[in-house]
Amino acid sequence: MEAYRRLAPEAGLPLELAPVFAAWHELLVRWNVKVNLTRVVAPRRAVAYHLADAAPLARVLPPGATLLDIGSGAGVPGLVVAALRPDAAVTCAESSVKKAAFLGQAVAAMGLRNVDVVHDRAEDLHERFDVVTARAVVDPPELAKRFGHLLADGGALALFLSTRAEFATPDGFSIAQEVAYTLPAGEGERRLVLVRR
Repeated sequence: MEAYRRLAPEAGLPLELAPVFAAWHELLVRWNVKVNLTRVVAPRRAVAYHLADAAPLARVLPPGATLLDIGSGAGVPGLVVAALRPDAAVTCAESSVKKAAFLGQAVAAMGLRNVDVVHDRAEDLHERFDVVTARAVVDPPELAKRFGHLLADGGALALFLSTRAEFATPDGFSIAQEVAYTLPAGEGERRLVLVRR
């Protein structure tokens, strides 16, 4: 994927993973014709909007961390983090049968060995995770209320926000870390906020 090679340095993505993310993107384009995984599939925008947005989470994960990606859909940030951080154990929870099937195929196509795709509602999981995120859920209090019970002791919720977004720290949580970054190709300013109890 030529767009990846052009944008990777600016996005902090390793060039050697170009074939891995090309495999993901090829599958994404093919599946997106029949299954609504994402509106963003053009190569340049997919790298800037999806891959570059997930990279900061991969950078802040503790060594050997467990990550739960809720409503993983197209595999962002879960599959991206798994590719960038082979030491992490990533669970992608997806309630849609078709989207879970896509995720399973993407894991195989990308050669990932550290991903578990769970076709279930995340609320029904019993495992605990070091980091829990749901990129599609923009309301932090809702994320904390619905999924806070899935956090291990000392675990964090990872919130993806635009810099313009009003941010209400969930009750009982405080900000542990905040990373501001700019997506390449004019995709805008973003914030990753980790909150802990």
